Amino acid sequence: MSQTHAGRTPALPQEAAPSLVVLALALLLTAVAADGLLSPGLGRVLDVGFLLTCLAVGLLVRHGDFFVAGVLPPLALTGVLTLVALTSPGVLAGGDTGWLGSTFAGLAHHSTALVLGWVTALVTLLMRDQLDS
Repeated sequence: MSQTHAGRTPALPQEAAPSLVVLALALLLTAVAADGLLSPGLGRVLDVGFLLTCLAVGLLVRHGDFFVAGVLPPLALTGVLTLVALTSPGVLAGGDTGWLGSTFAGLAHHSTALVLGWVTALVTLLMRDQLDS
């Protein structure tokens, strides 16, 4: 067990914003691939993967890059769902909705995870800011 100094918790590794963006996208694409292998559409595996990704981003970001970590979750999920919609639009929405309609359908379907993940990232950042001050 690691020792703490003056009651403080051990420091987590802190990453710069560009590497966190790459990490978040890689984790989300891994969740999409795992969800695709386990079920015919995107479902709970992506949602749980998104929540864990948001928590990781909030914990690993450098203090100076809090803004990027705060806006990353919705942008990352939108980007990944757009990529899925461009490659296979039938996974997100039935019928002939096109890639834009499929992206919006995916965002609507995963809106609960989007809100919970974004709140998780923001609360994590707020708690880290309070502990650092």
